[in-house]
Amino acid sequence: MSNTKIMQWKLLVFCLVLLVIFLVRGVFNSHDEQTLKEMRIIMGTMVTITAHHHDVGVLSNAIDAAFKRINQIDALMSTYKEESELSLLNKAKKPGRYPVSNDLWNVLELAGRMYQQTDGVFDVTVKPLWDVWQLAADTNKMPLKSEIEKILDGIGWRHIKLHSDSKEIEFVSESCMIVLGGIAKGYAVDVAIEALRDNGVQNCLVDAGGDIFCSGVAPDGKPWKIGVRNPFRTDSLSDTVRLKDMAVVTSGNYERMFEVENQKFSQIIDPRTGYPTIDIASVTIIAPNTAVADALATALMVMDTHSGIALINRMSDTEALIISTVNGEKKVISSDGFSTYESK
Repeated sequence: MSNTKIMQWKLLVFCLVLLVIFLVRGVFNSHDEQTLKEMRIIMGTMVTITAHHHDVGVLSNAIDAAFKRINQIDALMSTYKEESELSLLNKAKKPGRYPVSNDLWNVLELAGRMYQQTDGVFDVTVKPLWDVWQLAADTNKMPLKSEIEKILDGIGWRHIKLHSDSKEIEFVSESCMIVLGGIAKGYAVDVAIEALRDNGVQNCLVDAGGDIFCSGVAPDGKPWKIGVRNPFRTDSLSDTVRLKDMAVVTSGNYERMFEVENQKFSQIIDPRTGYPTIDIASVTIIAPNTAVADALATALMVMDTHSGIALINRMSDTEALIISTVNGEKKVISSDGFSTYESK
């Protein structure tokens, strides 16, 4: 394709994006409050921000600032962008020690804590496994067991060291690479909420493809009402919750499935076995922080249900709802305090 045609296509795409932003930004009046809702496609998903305030100008500026922060996180942590900070780290010579940005440092530090808290089940070093399964999906050929076992020897958070004094990451293993799909989106929601609050908007909701934070109250003055999708009938809900200043994240095996040799697999991989998860249909986590909820939802998709619920019951202000299949039958289990958030 010629450079002229490429520029024409880029211009067309840019115009379409502007049109979408114009169409999805809506202002709704309620008494002396105005509600603004805007949707944009970022991080491979639809991101929706809903907020209300008496000044629509404040709303507009705050929402723009929030989307700007989400775009910044995507530019830093996407494995699909070859020039992202994370992609460059993955391609860097290893073993090696490299400085990282504040945002990436925050996510890596949290990833390390979640690795410890989940006894190694949440592990962001699974990218080599993720790449092997992507290749399997592309070629429709199952990876060899010996290939999986070889990769398992070279991955694991034990091959990473974080140096807090200089904010540097050290790769100990030459084959270690990182994917942040189970935590970066939640972190992006958290920094978007921070941007909204910093710009004068306290009552707002950010939804990044199911990673949600509810700040303050909804336009009706009540806690935000959030539906929990039914993993077996995704056009219906299995539950609804009411939240104020809390995050809710749902991970499910119905999202981004892939197929190899007529077998369907989840994109969430168990770092202990090297194989995708199969038994858990969905996990919903309620927590004070979206990044933590994101990581826990990923971890509990891998853990057995009783271990997962036991972990959540040991954590303060954190709840879980797990829907699994046992011998082909649906089974629902929740943490001790989950019911306190359910809509009555």
